[in-house]
Amino acid sequence: MRKLHGADHRHIAGLLVKEFAPLLGIAAAISLPLIWWAGQQYLGGFVERADMGGWPHCWARC
Repeated sequence: MRKLHGADHRHIAGLLVKEFAPLLGIAAAISLPLIWWAGQQYLGGFVERADMGGWPHCWARC
């Protein structure tokens, strides 16, 4: 509808970012610690393993 009323691509993209950025931030804040914990639980059963830290999960999501 906004395109029909003369909005350009920047205004439409800005509106989408303004609406979805907080939701994506909340989803990341909830899911990243859970993913880290699940990875630690899964890898805890192996005899030899390397400490992952947080970077692999960040790179997978970013």
